[in-house]
Amino acid sequence: MTAPTAVVTQRDGTVVATPTATPDTTASTVDGTAAATDRIPVSDASGFVAGRWYACTDDAFGTALFELSAVEGSTLRLVDPLPSIPSDGAAVFGVEVVVTVAAIDELGEGFLLEVVDDGDGGTGQQVTQDFDVSRYTFTEPVQPEHVCTYISRTWPSEVDMISDGRLHRRIAQQSNDALAARLAPAERRLERYWSPSVLAEPGRILMQIILADVHRLIPMHESDRNEYVRGLRFELKDRISDLLVAPAKYDQDGDGTIDEDEKDGFNAVIGRGL
Repeated sequence: MTAPTAVVTQRDGTVVATPTATPDTTASTVDGTAAATDRIPVSDASGFVAGRWYACTDDAFGTALFELSAVEGSTLRLVDPLPSIPSDGAAVFGVEVVVTVAAIDELGEGFLLEVVDDGDGGTGQQVTQDFDVSRYTFTEPVQPEHVCTYISRTWPSEVDMISDGRLHRRIAQQSNDALAARLAPAERRLERYWSPSVLAEPGRILMQIILADVHRLIPMHESDRNEYVRGLRFELKDRISDLLVAPAKYDQDGDGTIDEDEKDGFNAVIGRGL
């Protein structure tokens, strides 16, 4: 995107904000012949940041997106390889767009951020993202390094999985998303706060369930995968129930003080299964 514009709307289409959308203008070219499809030398590596997404355009494969793993001098190390080694002079450029939304005056669900590119001759490229506005940020308790550590300690022979950073990020995100989904139906969720330390244990259980269900990995001392997962699900249900009924502080009216009725806990029906 070269000239993106952004708008935030409610579910009914009401516009609530028109924030500034800033595209990543980082750009360079392949300098010489790359040694491999996941290590690309560039003429200027300034502005490239590990963890962000970029694109490389080459006659051989067209345009390919890639996530940057590290910047090593003037060489870009990619998380995943390009389709083939790009030619000397191939364009490498940023594709991310940063949108900073000012504070929205009301809590709610189903807000929509829409970014449209008006550049490049009005191509109209469009990206959308829905989001909720809550009193507190949901701090994701499962991080990729937690996944890597757990796998390496429990299954030290799984060398490929231990070294797969992309897999660690995917499992961590799946665990956090599943946890957020279980907390979502709760009353007053938008005013509720759970500290990362409180969420750590149910997050860990979800990570174990994903490893067992999707990747067929269970601890050596477990003999029955189905029984193991069933036990984890029951444990998870208890942990979630504890989170939903435990007393917590609220500032529902946003006046900076905690009212007596805002101190009460609550009960909620939650879904089961991943």
